[in-house]
Amino acid sequence: MVDENNRANDPPGKGIDVYAKEKLTKHHFFTNLCPDILEKQLLTYLSGRNEMEPIQNMENYELKFSLGKQSKAKPANETLTQTDAALEDELEEAMQTLGLVQMTMRITGAPENVYEVDPTKKAKEHENVYAVELLGKDVDQFRFDKAAVELKKNCLAFAIE
Repeated sequence: MVDENNRANDPPGKGIDVYAKEKLTKHHFFTNLCPDILEKQLLTYLSGRNEMEPIQNMENYELKFSLGKQSKAKPANETLTQTDAALEDELEEAMQTLGLVQMTMRITGAPENVYEVDPTKKAKEHENVYAVELLGKDVDQFRFDKAAVELKKNCLAFAIE
């Protein structure tokens, strides 16, 4: 059995692209942890939380997923009037559906100039710096920003430097 703690500095198990620093979104952070650990942590966090399965790219570190709760369609009542309680329940479900946010986590390799290069350090020490980006497919930037902050706080905080 492989000890995950010993894998923190391992090279990535998949192909990894180098990012362009000027193209990073505001929801990114840098880490020295192996991308496999981050990907596994997010998959664990998402399991049982969503009805929709995350879509994992097997060639590189890109994981598409939804955060939030999607309500299920209910058969319509035959009555023309609703009680206040039924109306509030329906409104609550509609609000939860609006809370569904489509996201992508992408991990790319960072070039050596992410941190100031210390001439006393070997270049190899800079090779294990990765950029973790959260990208949104939603039109509503407010909902995406809120979901990205919550995800970093509740799931990925251990990796943020």
